[in-house]
Amino acid sequence: MFAMNIWRCTHFFPKDAQQNFDGIDWLAQLPHTKASNGPNALSKALLLCWQIWEARNNCIFKEIVPHPARALLMARRIGLDYWKINNLAATGFVIHDWNGNVRLAGGCHS
Repeated sequence: MFAMNIWRCTHFFPKDAQQNFDGIDWLAQLPHTKASNGPNALSKALLLCWQIWEARNNCIFKEIVPHPARALLMARRIGLDYWKINNLAATGFVIHDWNGNVRLAGGCHS
């Protein structure tokens, strides 16, 4: 429920997502072209994935209660800071399933 509360706050998450929703296919279809006013939709979604993962680990290992607003604000801050500082940079990501198989990977440079 924590992750869904975060995704529902975004403008790019499908409002009609069902329980059998395939997040990997959805991520692969997000706009990933360079945006002039901040991180693109794929970058924003990946930042949120990272913050959801980090909140889960903080809950398990540090007993910090996760809060959707905190995850959203951290993703926003990290994304905007990175976008402002790095005019010439490269980024990349790899998403594995629970068996360690690569489901989606990508990278780009500006």
